[in-house]
Amino acid sequence: MNKNHYLARHIMDSSWGTFKQMLEYKANRLVEIEPYNTSVECSRCGSLVPKTLAMRIHECNRCGAVLDRDHNSGINIEQRGMKLLGLPLRKLPIQHGKVTSVETLCRVA
Repeated sequence: MNKNHYLARHIMDSSWGTFKQMLEYKANRLVEIEPYNTSVECSRCGSLVPKTLAMRIHECNRCGAVLDRDHNSGINIEQRGMKLLGLPLRKLPIQHGKVTSVETLCRVA
């Protein structure tokens, strides 16, 4: 059904709507966060670190934080949600585990 160019967008929107409904039913609190710049913004110091979609590692030149791009984005989304709810922010890690050779090649490119 998603291959139909006329209906694909509506079908996908419907799926996200259903998912959101299920979350609202199950969760104590649900806050919608604007995802703009969550993978570019450093979760530690807030500086913007531009990167291409191929770059999977977030490396901040300002504070030295090294995280997986998706992990950094998740932390930013969590922080924005906590701020909206008025809850205290938690301490964040500076680095993740080993950086694989594939990730190193992405940083060089």
